[in-house]
Amino acid sequence: MRIVTKIIAAVVAVGGVGVAVLAGHQIAQREVGAPDAFLTKVANRVIGAPDTDTTVALTDQTLSSALLNIDMTVFPVETERTLLSPLQQSGGGLTSFGDDVILLPYAGQVYAADGVNPARATQIVAPSNGRAEYEALKQDPDYADYQIVPGYIRYNDIEHIVTDQGQAFVASYTEYDAENVCYTNTLARLDFPQDVTSVDDITAGPDDWDIIFRTAPCLAPKSRYFAIEGHLASGRLAYDPESQTLYLSSGDFHLDGMRSDTAPIAQDPVAQYGKILAMNPDGSDARIVSMGHRNVQGVVRAPDGRIFAAEHGPQGGDEVNLISEGNNYGWPTESYGISYSSTPIPGSASYGRHDTFSRPIHSWVPSVATSGLTAIDGFDPSWDGDLLVASLIDNALFRLRLVGEEVIYQERINIGTRLRDVHQHTDGSIAIWTDSGEFVFLTAQPLPDRAFTVERFIERRELSASLAGPFETEMSNCAQCHSFLPDQHENAPSLARVFDNDIASSSFDGYSDALKAREGSWDKETLVEFLLDPQAFAPGTQMPGLEDPEIADLVADYLWRLDRTF
Repeated sequence: MRIVTKIIAAVVAVGGVGVAVLAGHQIAQREVGAPDAFLTKVANRVIGAPDTDTTVALTDQTLSSALLNIDMTVFPVETERTLLSPLQQSGGGLTSFGDDVILLPYAGQVYAADGVNPARATQIVAPSNGRAEYEALKQDPDYADYQIVPGYIRYNDIEHIVTDQGQAFVASYTEYDAENVCYTNTLARLDFPQDVTSVDDITAGPDDWDIIFRTAPCLAPKSRYFAIEGHLASGRLAYDPESQTLYLSSGDFHLDGMRSDTAPIAQDPVAQYGKILAMNPDGSDARIVSMGHRNVQGVVRAPDGRIFAAEHGPQGGDEVNLISEGNNYGWPTESYGISYSSTPIPGSASYGRHDTFSRPIHSWVPSVATSGLTAIDGFDPSWDGDLLVASLIDNALFRLRLVGEEVIYQERINIGTRLRDVHQHTDGSIAIWTDSGEFVFLTAQPLPDRAFTVERFIERRELSASLAGPFETEMSNCAQCHSFLPDQHENAPSLARVFDNDIASSSFDGYSDALKAREGSWDKETLVEFLLDPQAFAPGTQMPGLEDPEIADLVADYLWRLDRTF
């Protein structure tokens, strides 16, 4: 306890929240056996997560974005989660099957939702991940000084795959091996007949899954910090149906030389951690596609076949990477982030730069805690080809506009709670799984027409009923032939953007000779003159005139204000 006392004394002497966080970090680093709850608080603080429940219950609403409105529909899910810690008992992933989005959350019970009806538990339970056996390790005197927190052992993702042999669900999770006292990222597969089209027709217990892959080597629990840091497992899945290739992101579990006594495992060319792996759908012929990753929380195969990954940095430096075979993305030798003690990452090649290894195509400083990732295709034409990244501490989605291999801009769309995964469903809608235990479905709606409508004009001018009625009638008469949108001149000249334009200068080909011969441009005075007596203004025109000068003035004023809205 002398080390703890010295650290706390230093905190008191220096003061400041930042120093307190550093002290907590050093207590963990120095293996003094701090209680689980205290270490969890330190972990939460240094990664930007709250140490109490800050989840927010969402409600159905319409969200605004730059290019469209988004209808958000929320379906609570009653899972078996007992803690609302942002790190413990969280996690989970989404996939599509039939009409449903399928969810595999922390506890292993599989759920389904179609975006219309309430979410429901299915008859599928995931394979055992050894969480209970890991908790029992607390009773082993050889591990009395280890920080064993079973809430960090998670199910990480689920993927529906179709192969030449049939279809299956693949579950990804951190698995504890009690016999050998070690852990892996593990994949299990549940096969079912090709003609099954609904998850409600599938019944499966933990023993009905086949283990198809375990990462190598099996990792021994860490004596430094938490024994198994399952929140850095990654474990995200993507599937390429054309090549029938299954992709798995495998995190470094904080075996980074800072929270471990070992060299950074992400730079070990053999170990299958800190890597993105590819394999056959049965788990065979696994290979390392890329290395130098920390904690990839989102992997997606875009419609054009490219693989993208969203990755947690440390303090700063969250990334989106375009994954290329054989590339090294640098962690922890290079990162735009810094250590949790607000110092340069030990052994890094540079400070706050990314000049040596493959660079991300986009990064966040400070961190937003990237989580799920999906590639948009069919949600709305204005979004097609974009990437959508979910975030935890920022409670938002980030839409990234891609041009080639470059992110041109990002748009933040606030959701209001921690987002664990995001997935585009087969019907085009976007599904989200939140840390507050909710299925969220997003559908696109066009932006409202912000043109100066007749109703708004009447309201702003405070027109009496005796004027409002005739004015609405005349505008309705205009709309029978004329468009109020720019450049739509098929049946008659558009009434949008007429002011300051030369008379009879649009692409409409039905102008009378007299109107074409009229010199000058449209302004309010000439327009009122035309509206009251078109024949006198331009003999031979087919336009009927208005009898009431006050209504003609209102029509001209409305068109002038409409002109200024474009």
